[in-house]
Amino acid sequence: MMTINRRTFVMGIPALAMAGPALSLAQGSFPDRPIRLIVPFVAGGGASVIARLISTVVAQDMNANIIVENRPGAGGNVATEYVARSAPDGYTILNGTLGTQAINPNLYKNVNFDPIKDFSPISRVTTTPNVLVVNPNVPAHTLQELLALAKQMPGKLNYGSGGSGTTTHLSGEMLRTMTGINIVHVPYRGDGPAIVDLLANRVQMMFGNLNGMTPLIQTQQVRPLAITSLQRWPTQPDIPTFDEQGVKGYEISGWTGWLAPAGTPQPVIDKLNKALRQALDNPSLQAQLKQLGLLTIGDTPEQFKQVEIADLAKWKKVVADSGASVD
Repeated sequence: MMTINRRTFVMGIPALAMAGPALSLAQGSFPDRPIRLIVPFVAGGGASVIARLISTVVAQDMNANIIVENRPGAGGNVATEYVARSAPDGYTILNGTLGTQAINPNLYKNVNFDPIKDFSPISRVTTTPNVLVVNPNVPAHTLQELLALAKQMPGKLNYGSGGSGTTTHLSGEMLRTMTGINIVHVPYRGDGPAIVDLLANRVQMMFGNLNGMTPLIQTQQVRPLAITSLQRWPTQPDIPTFDEQGVKGYEISGWTGWLAPAGTPQPVIDKLNKALRQALDNPSLQAQLKQLGLLTIGDTPEQFKQVEIADLAKWKKVVADSGASVD
């Protein structure tokens, strides 16, 4: 008969304690308390609304409680760093974006997280492009007409954005560097004030997120000239792409995705990935998101990681070419 002395028993306690979470996970107990989904932007904004729509369906599928918590600040860096430093147990998740995971690390001089090493990707969630629109008084009805106008009037056309370093800003910088036009960037504190000045023709053009611009396009308050995806977007099929209008390779597709802190046990990541992808297959949720100009993704953690790596390299060049920087 095997005997265990007191010394062997006591030395084995730490190992058992460390194995406890994994054993619990293997028994399928996760989640046994509320999950917090951290949104890096203000409550009531588009990102927050979309996060709540999706998390509600995920929570139902998992029979769990998911609390959406807004932690705005520093272009999303406050929330991103907070999640990176949280316990790797699956109960604190970042609703990350192309901006927080690929643009900000290249744009901000001091970022206290590594977008790859400090996170365990779960899945990308949604994707949407930006759209270039002009005030109806601008005498350009196509992208090529706008480029010709900009070359005739160097430095005279202004484009608004939701702020320096945002995709709406860098969309314009990418167009400037790829075409050689001289247009002037006017940053605002959010898309709202920029739209106000666009409608008043104080700025002549603007790159905006498609879901935010759709109502203005539908009411003909602005004129859409080009969409930043490589293919025409299903919800706005009449808007041509930059690529098909001669600016070859121009493509910006924003995305959101769920990420956990690095070191989160793989069974937790797998369970969250399965639940999230199942929710994204929900026809009702897909229809709601499509009305907002969003398409669902749902990929594997490894696929998500490879997208992050590629986007980090892409935006490093775009940011460097633009000369943009934030302290």
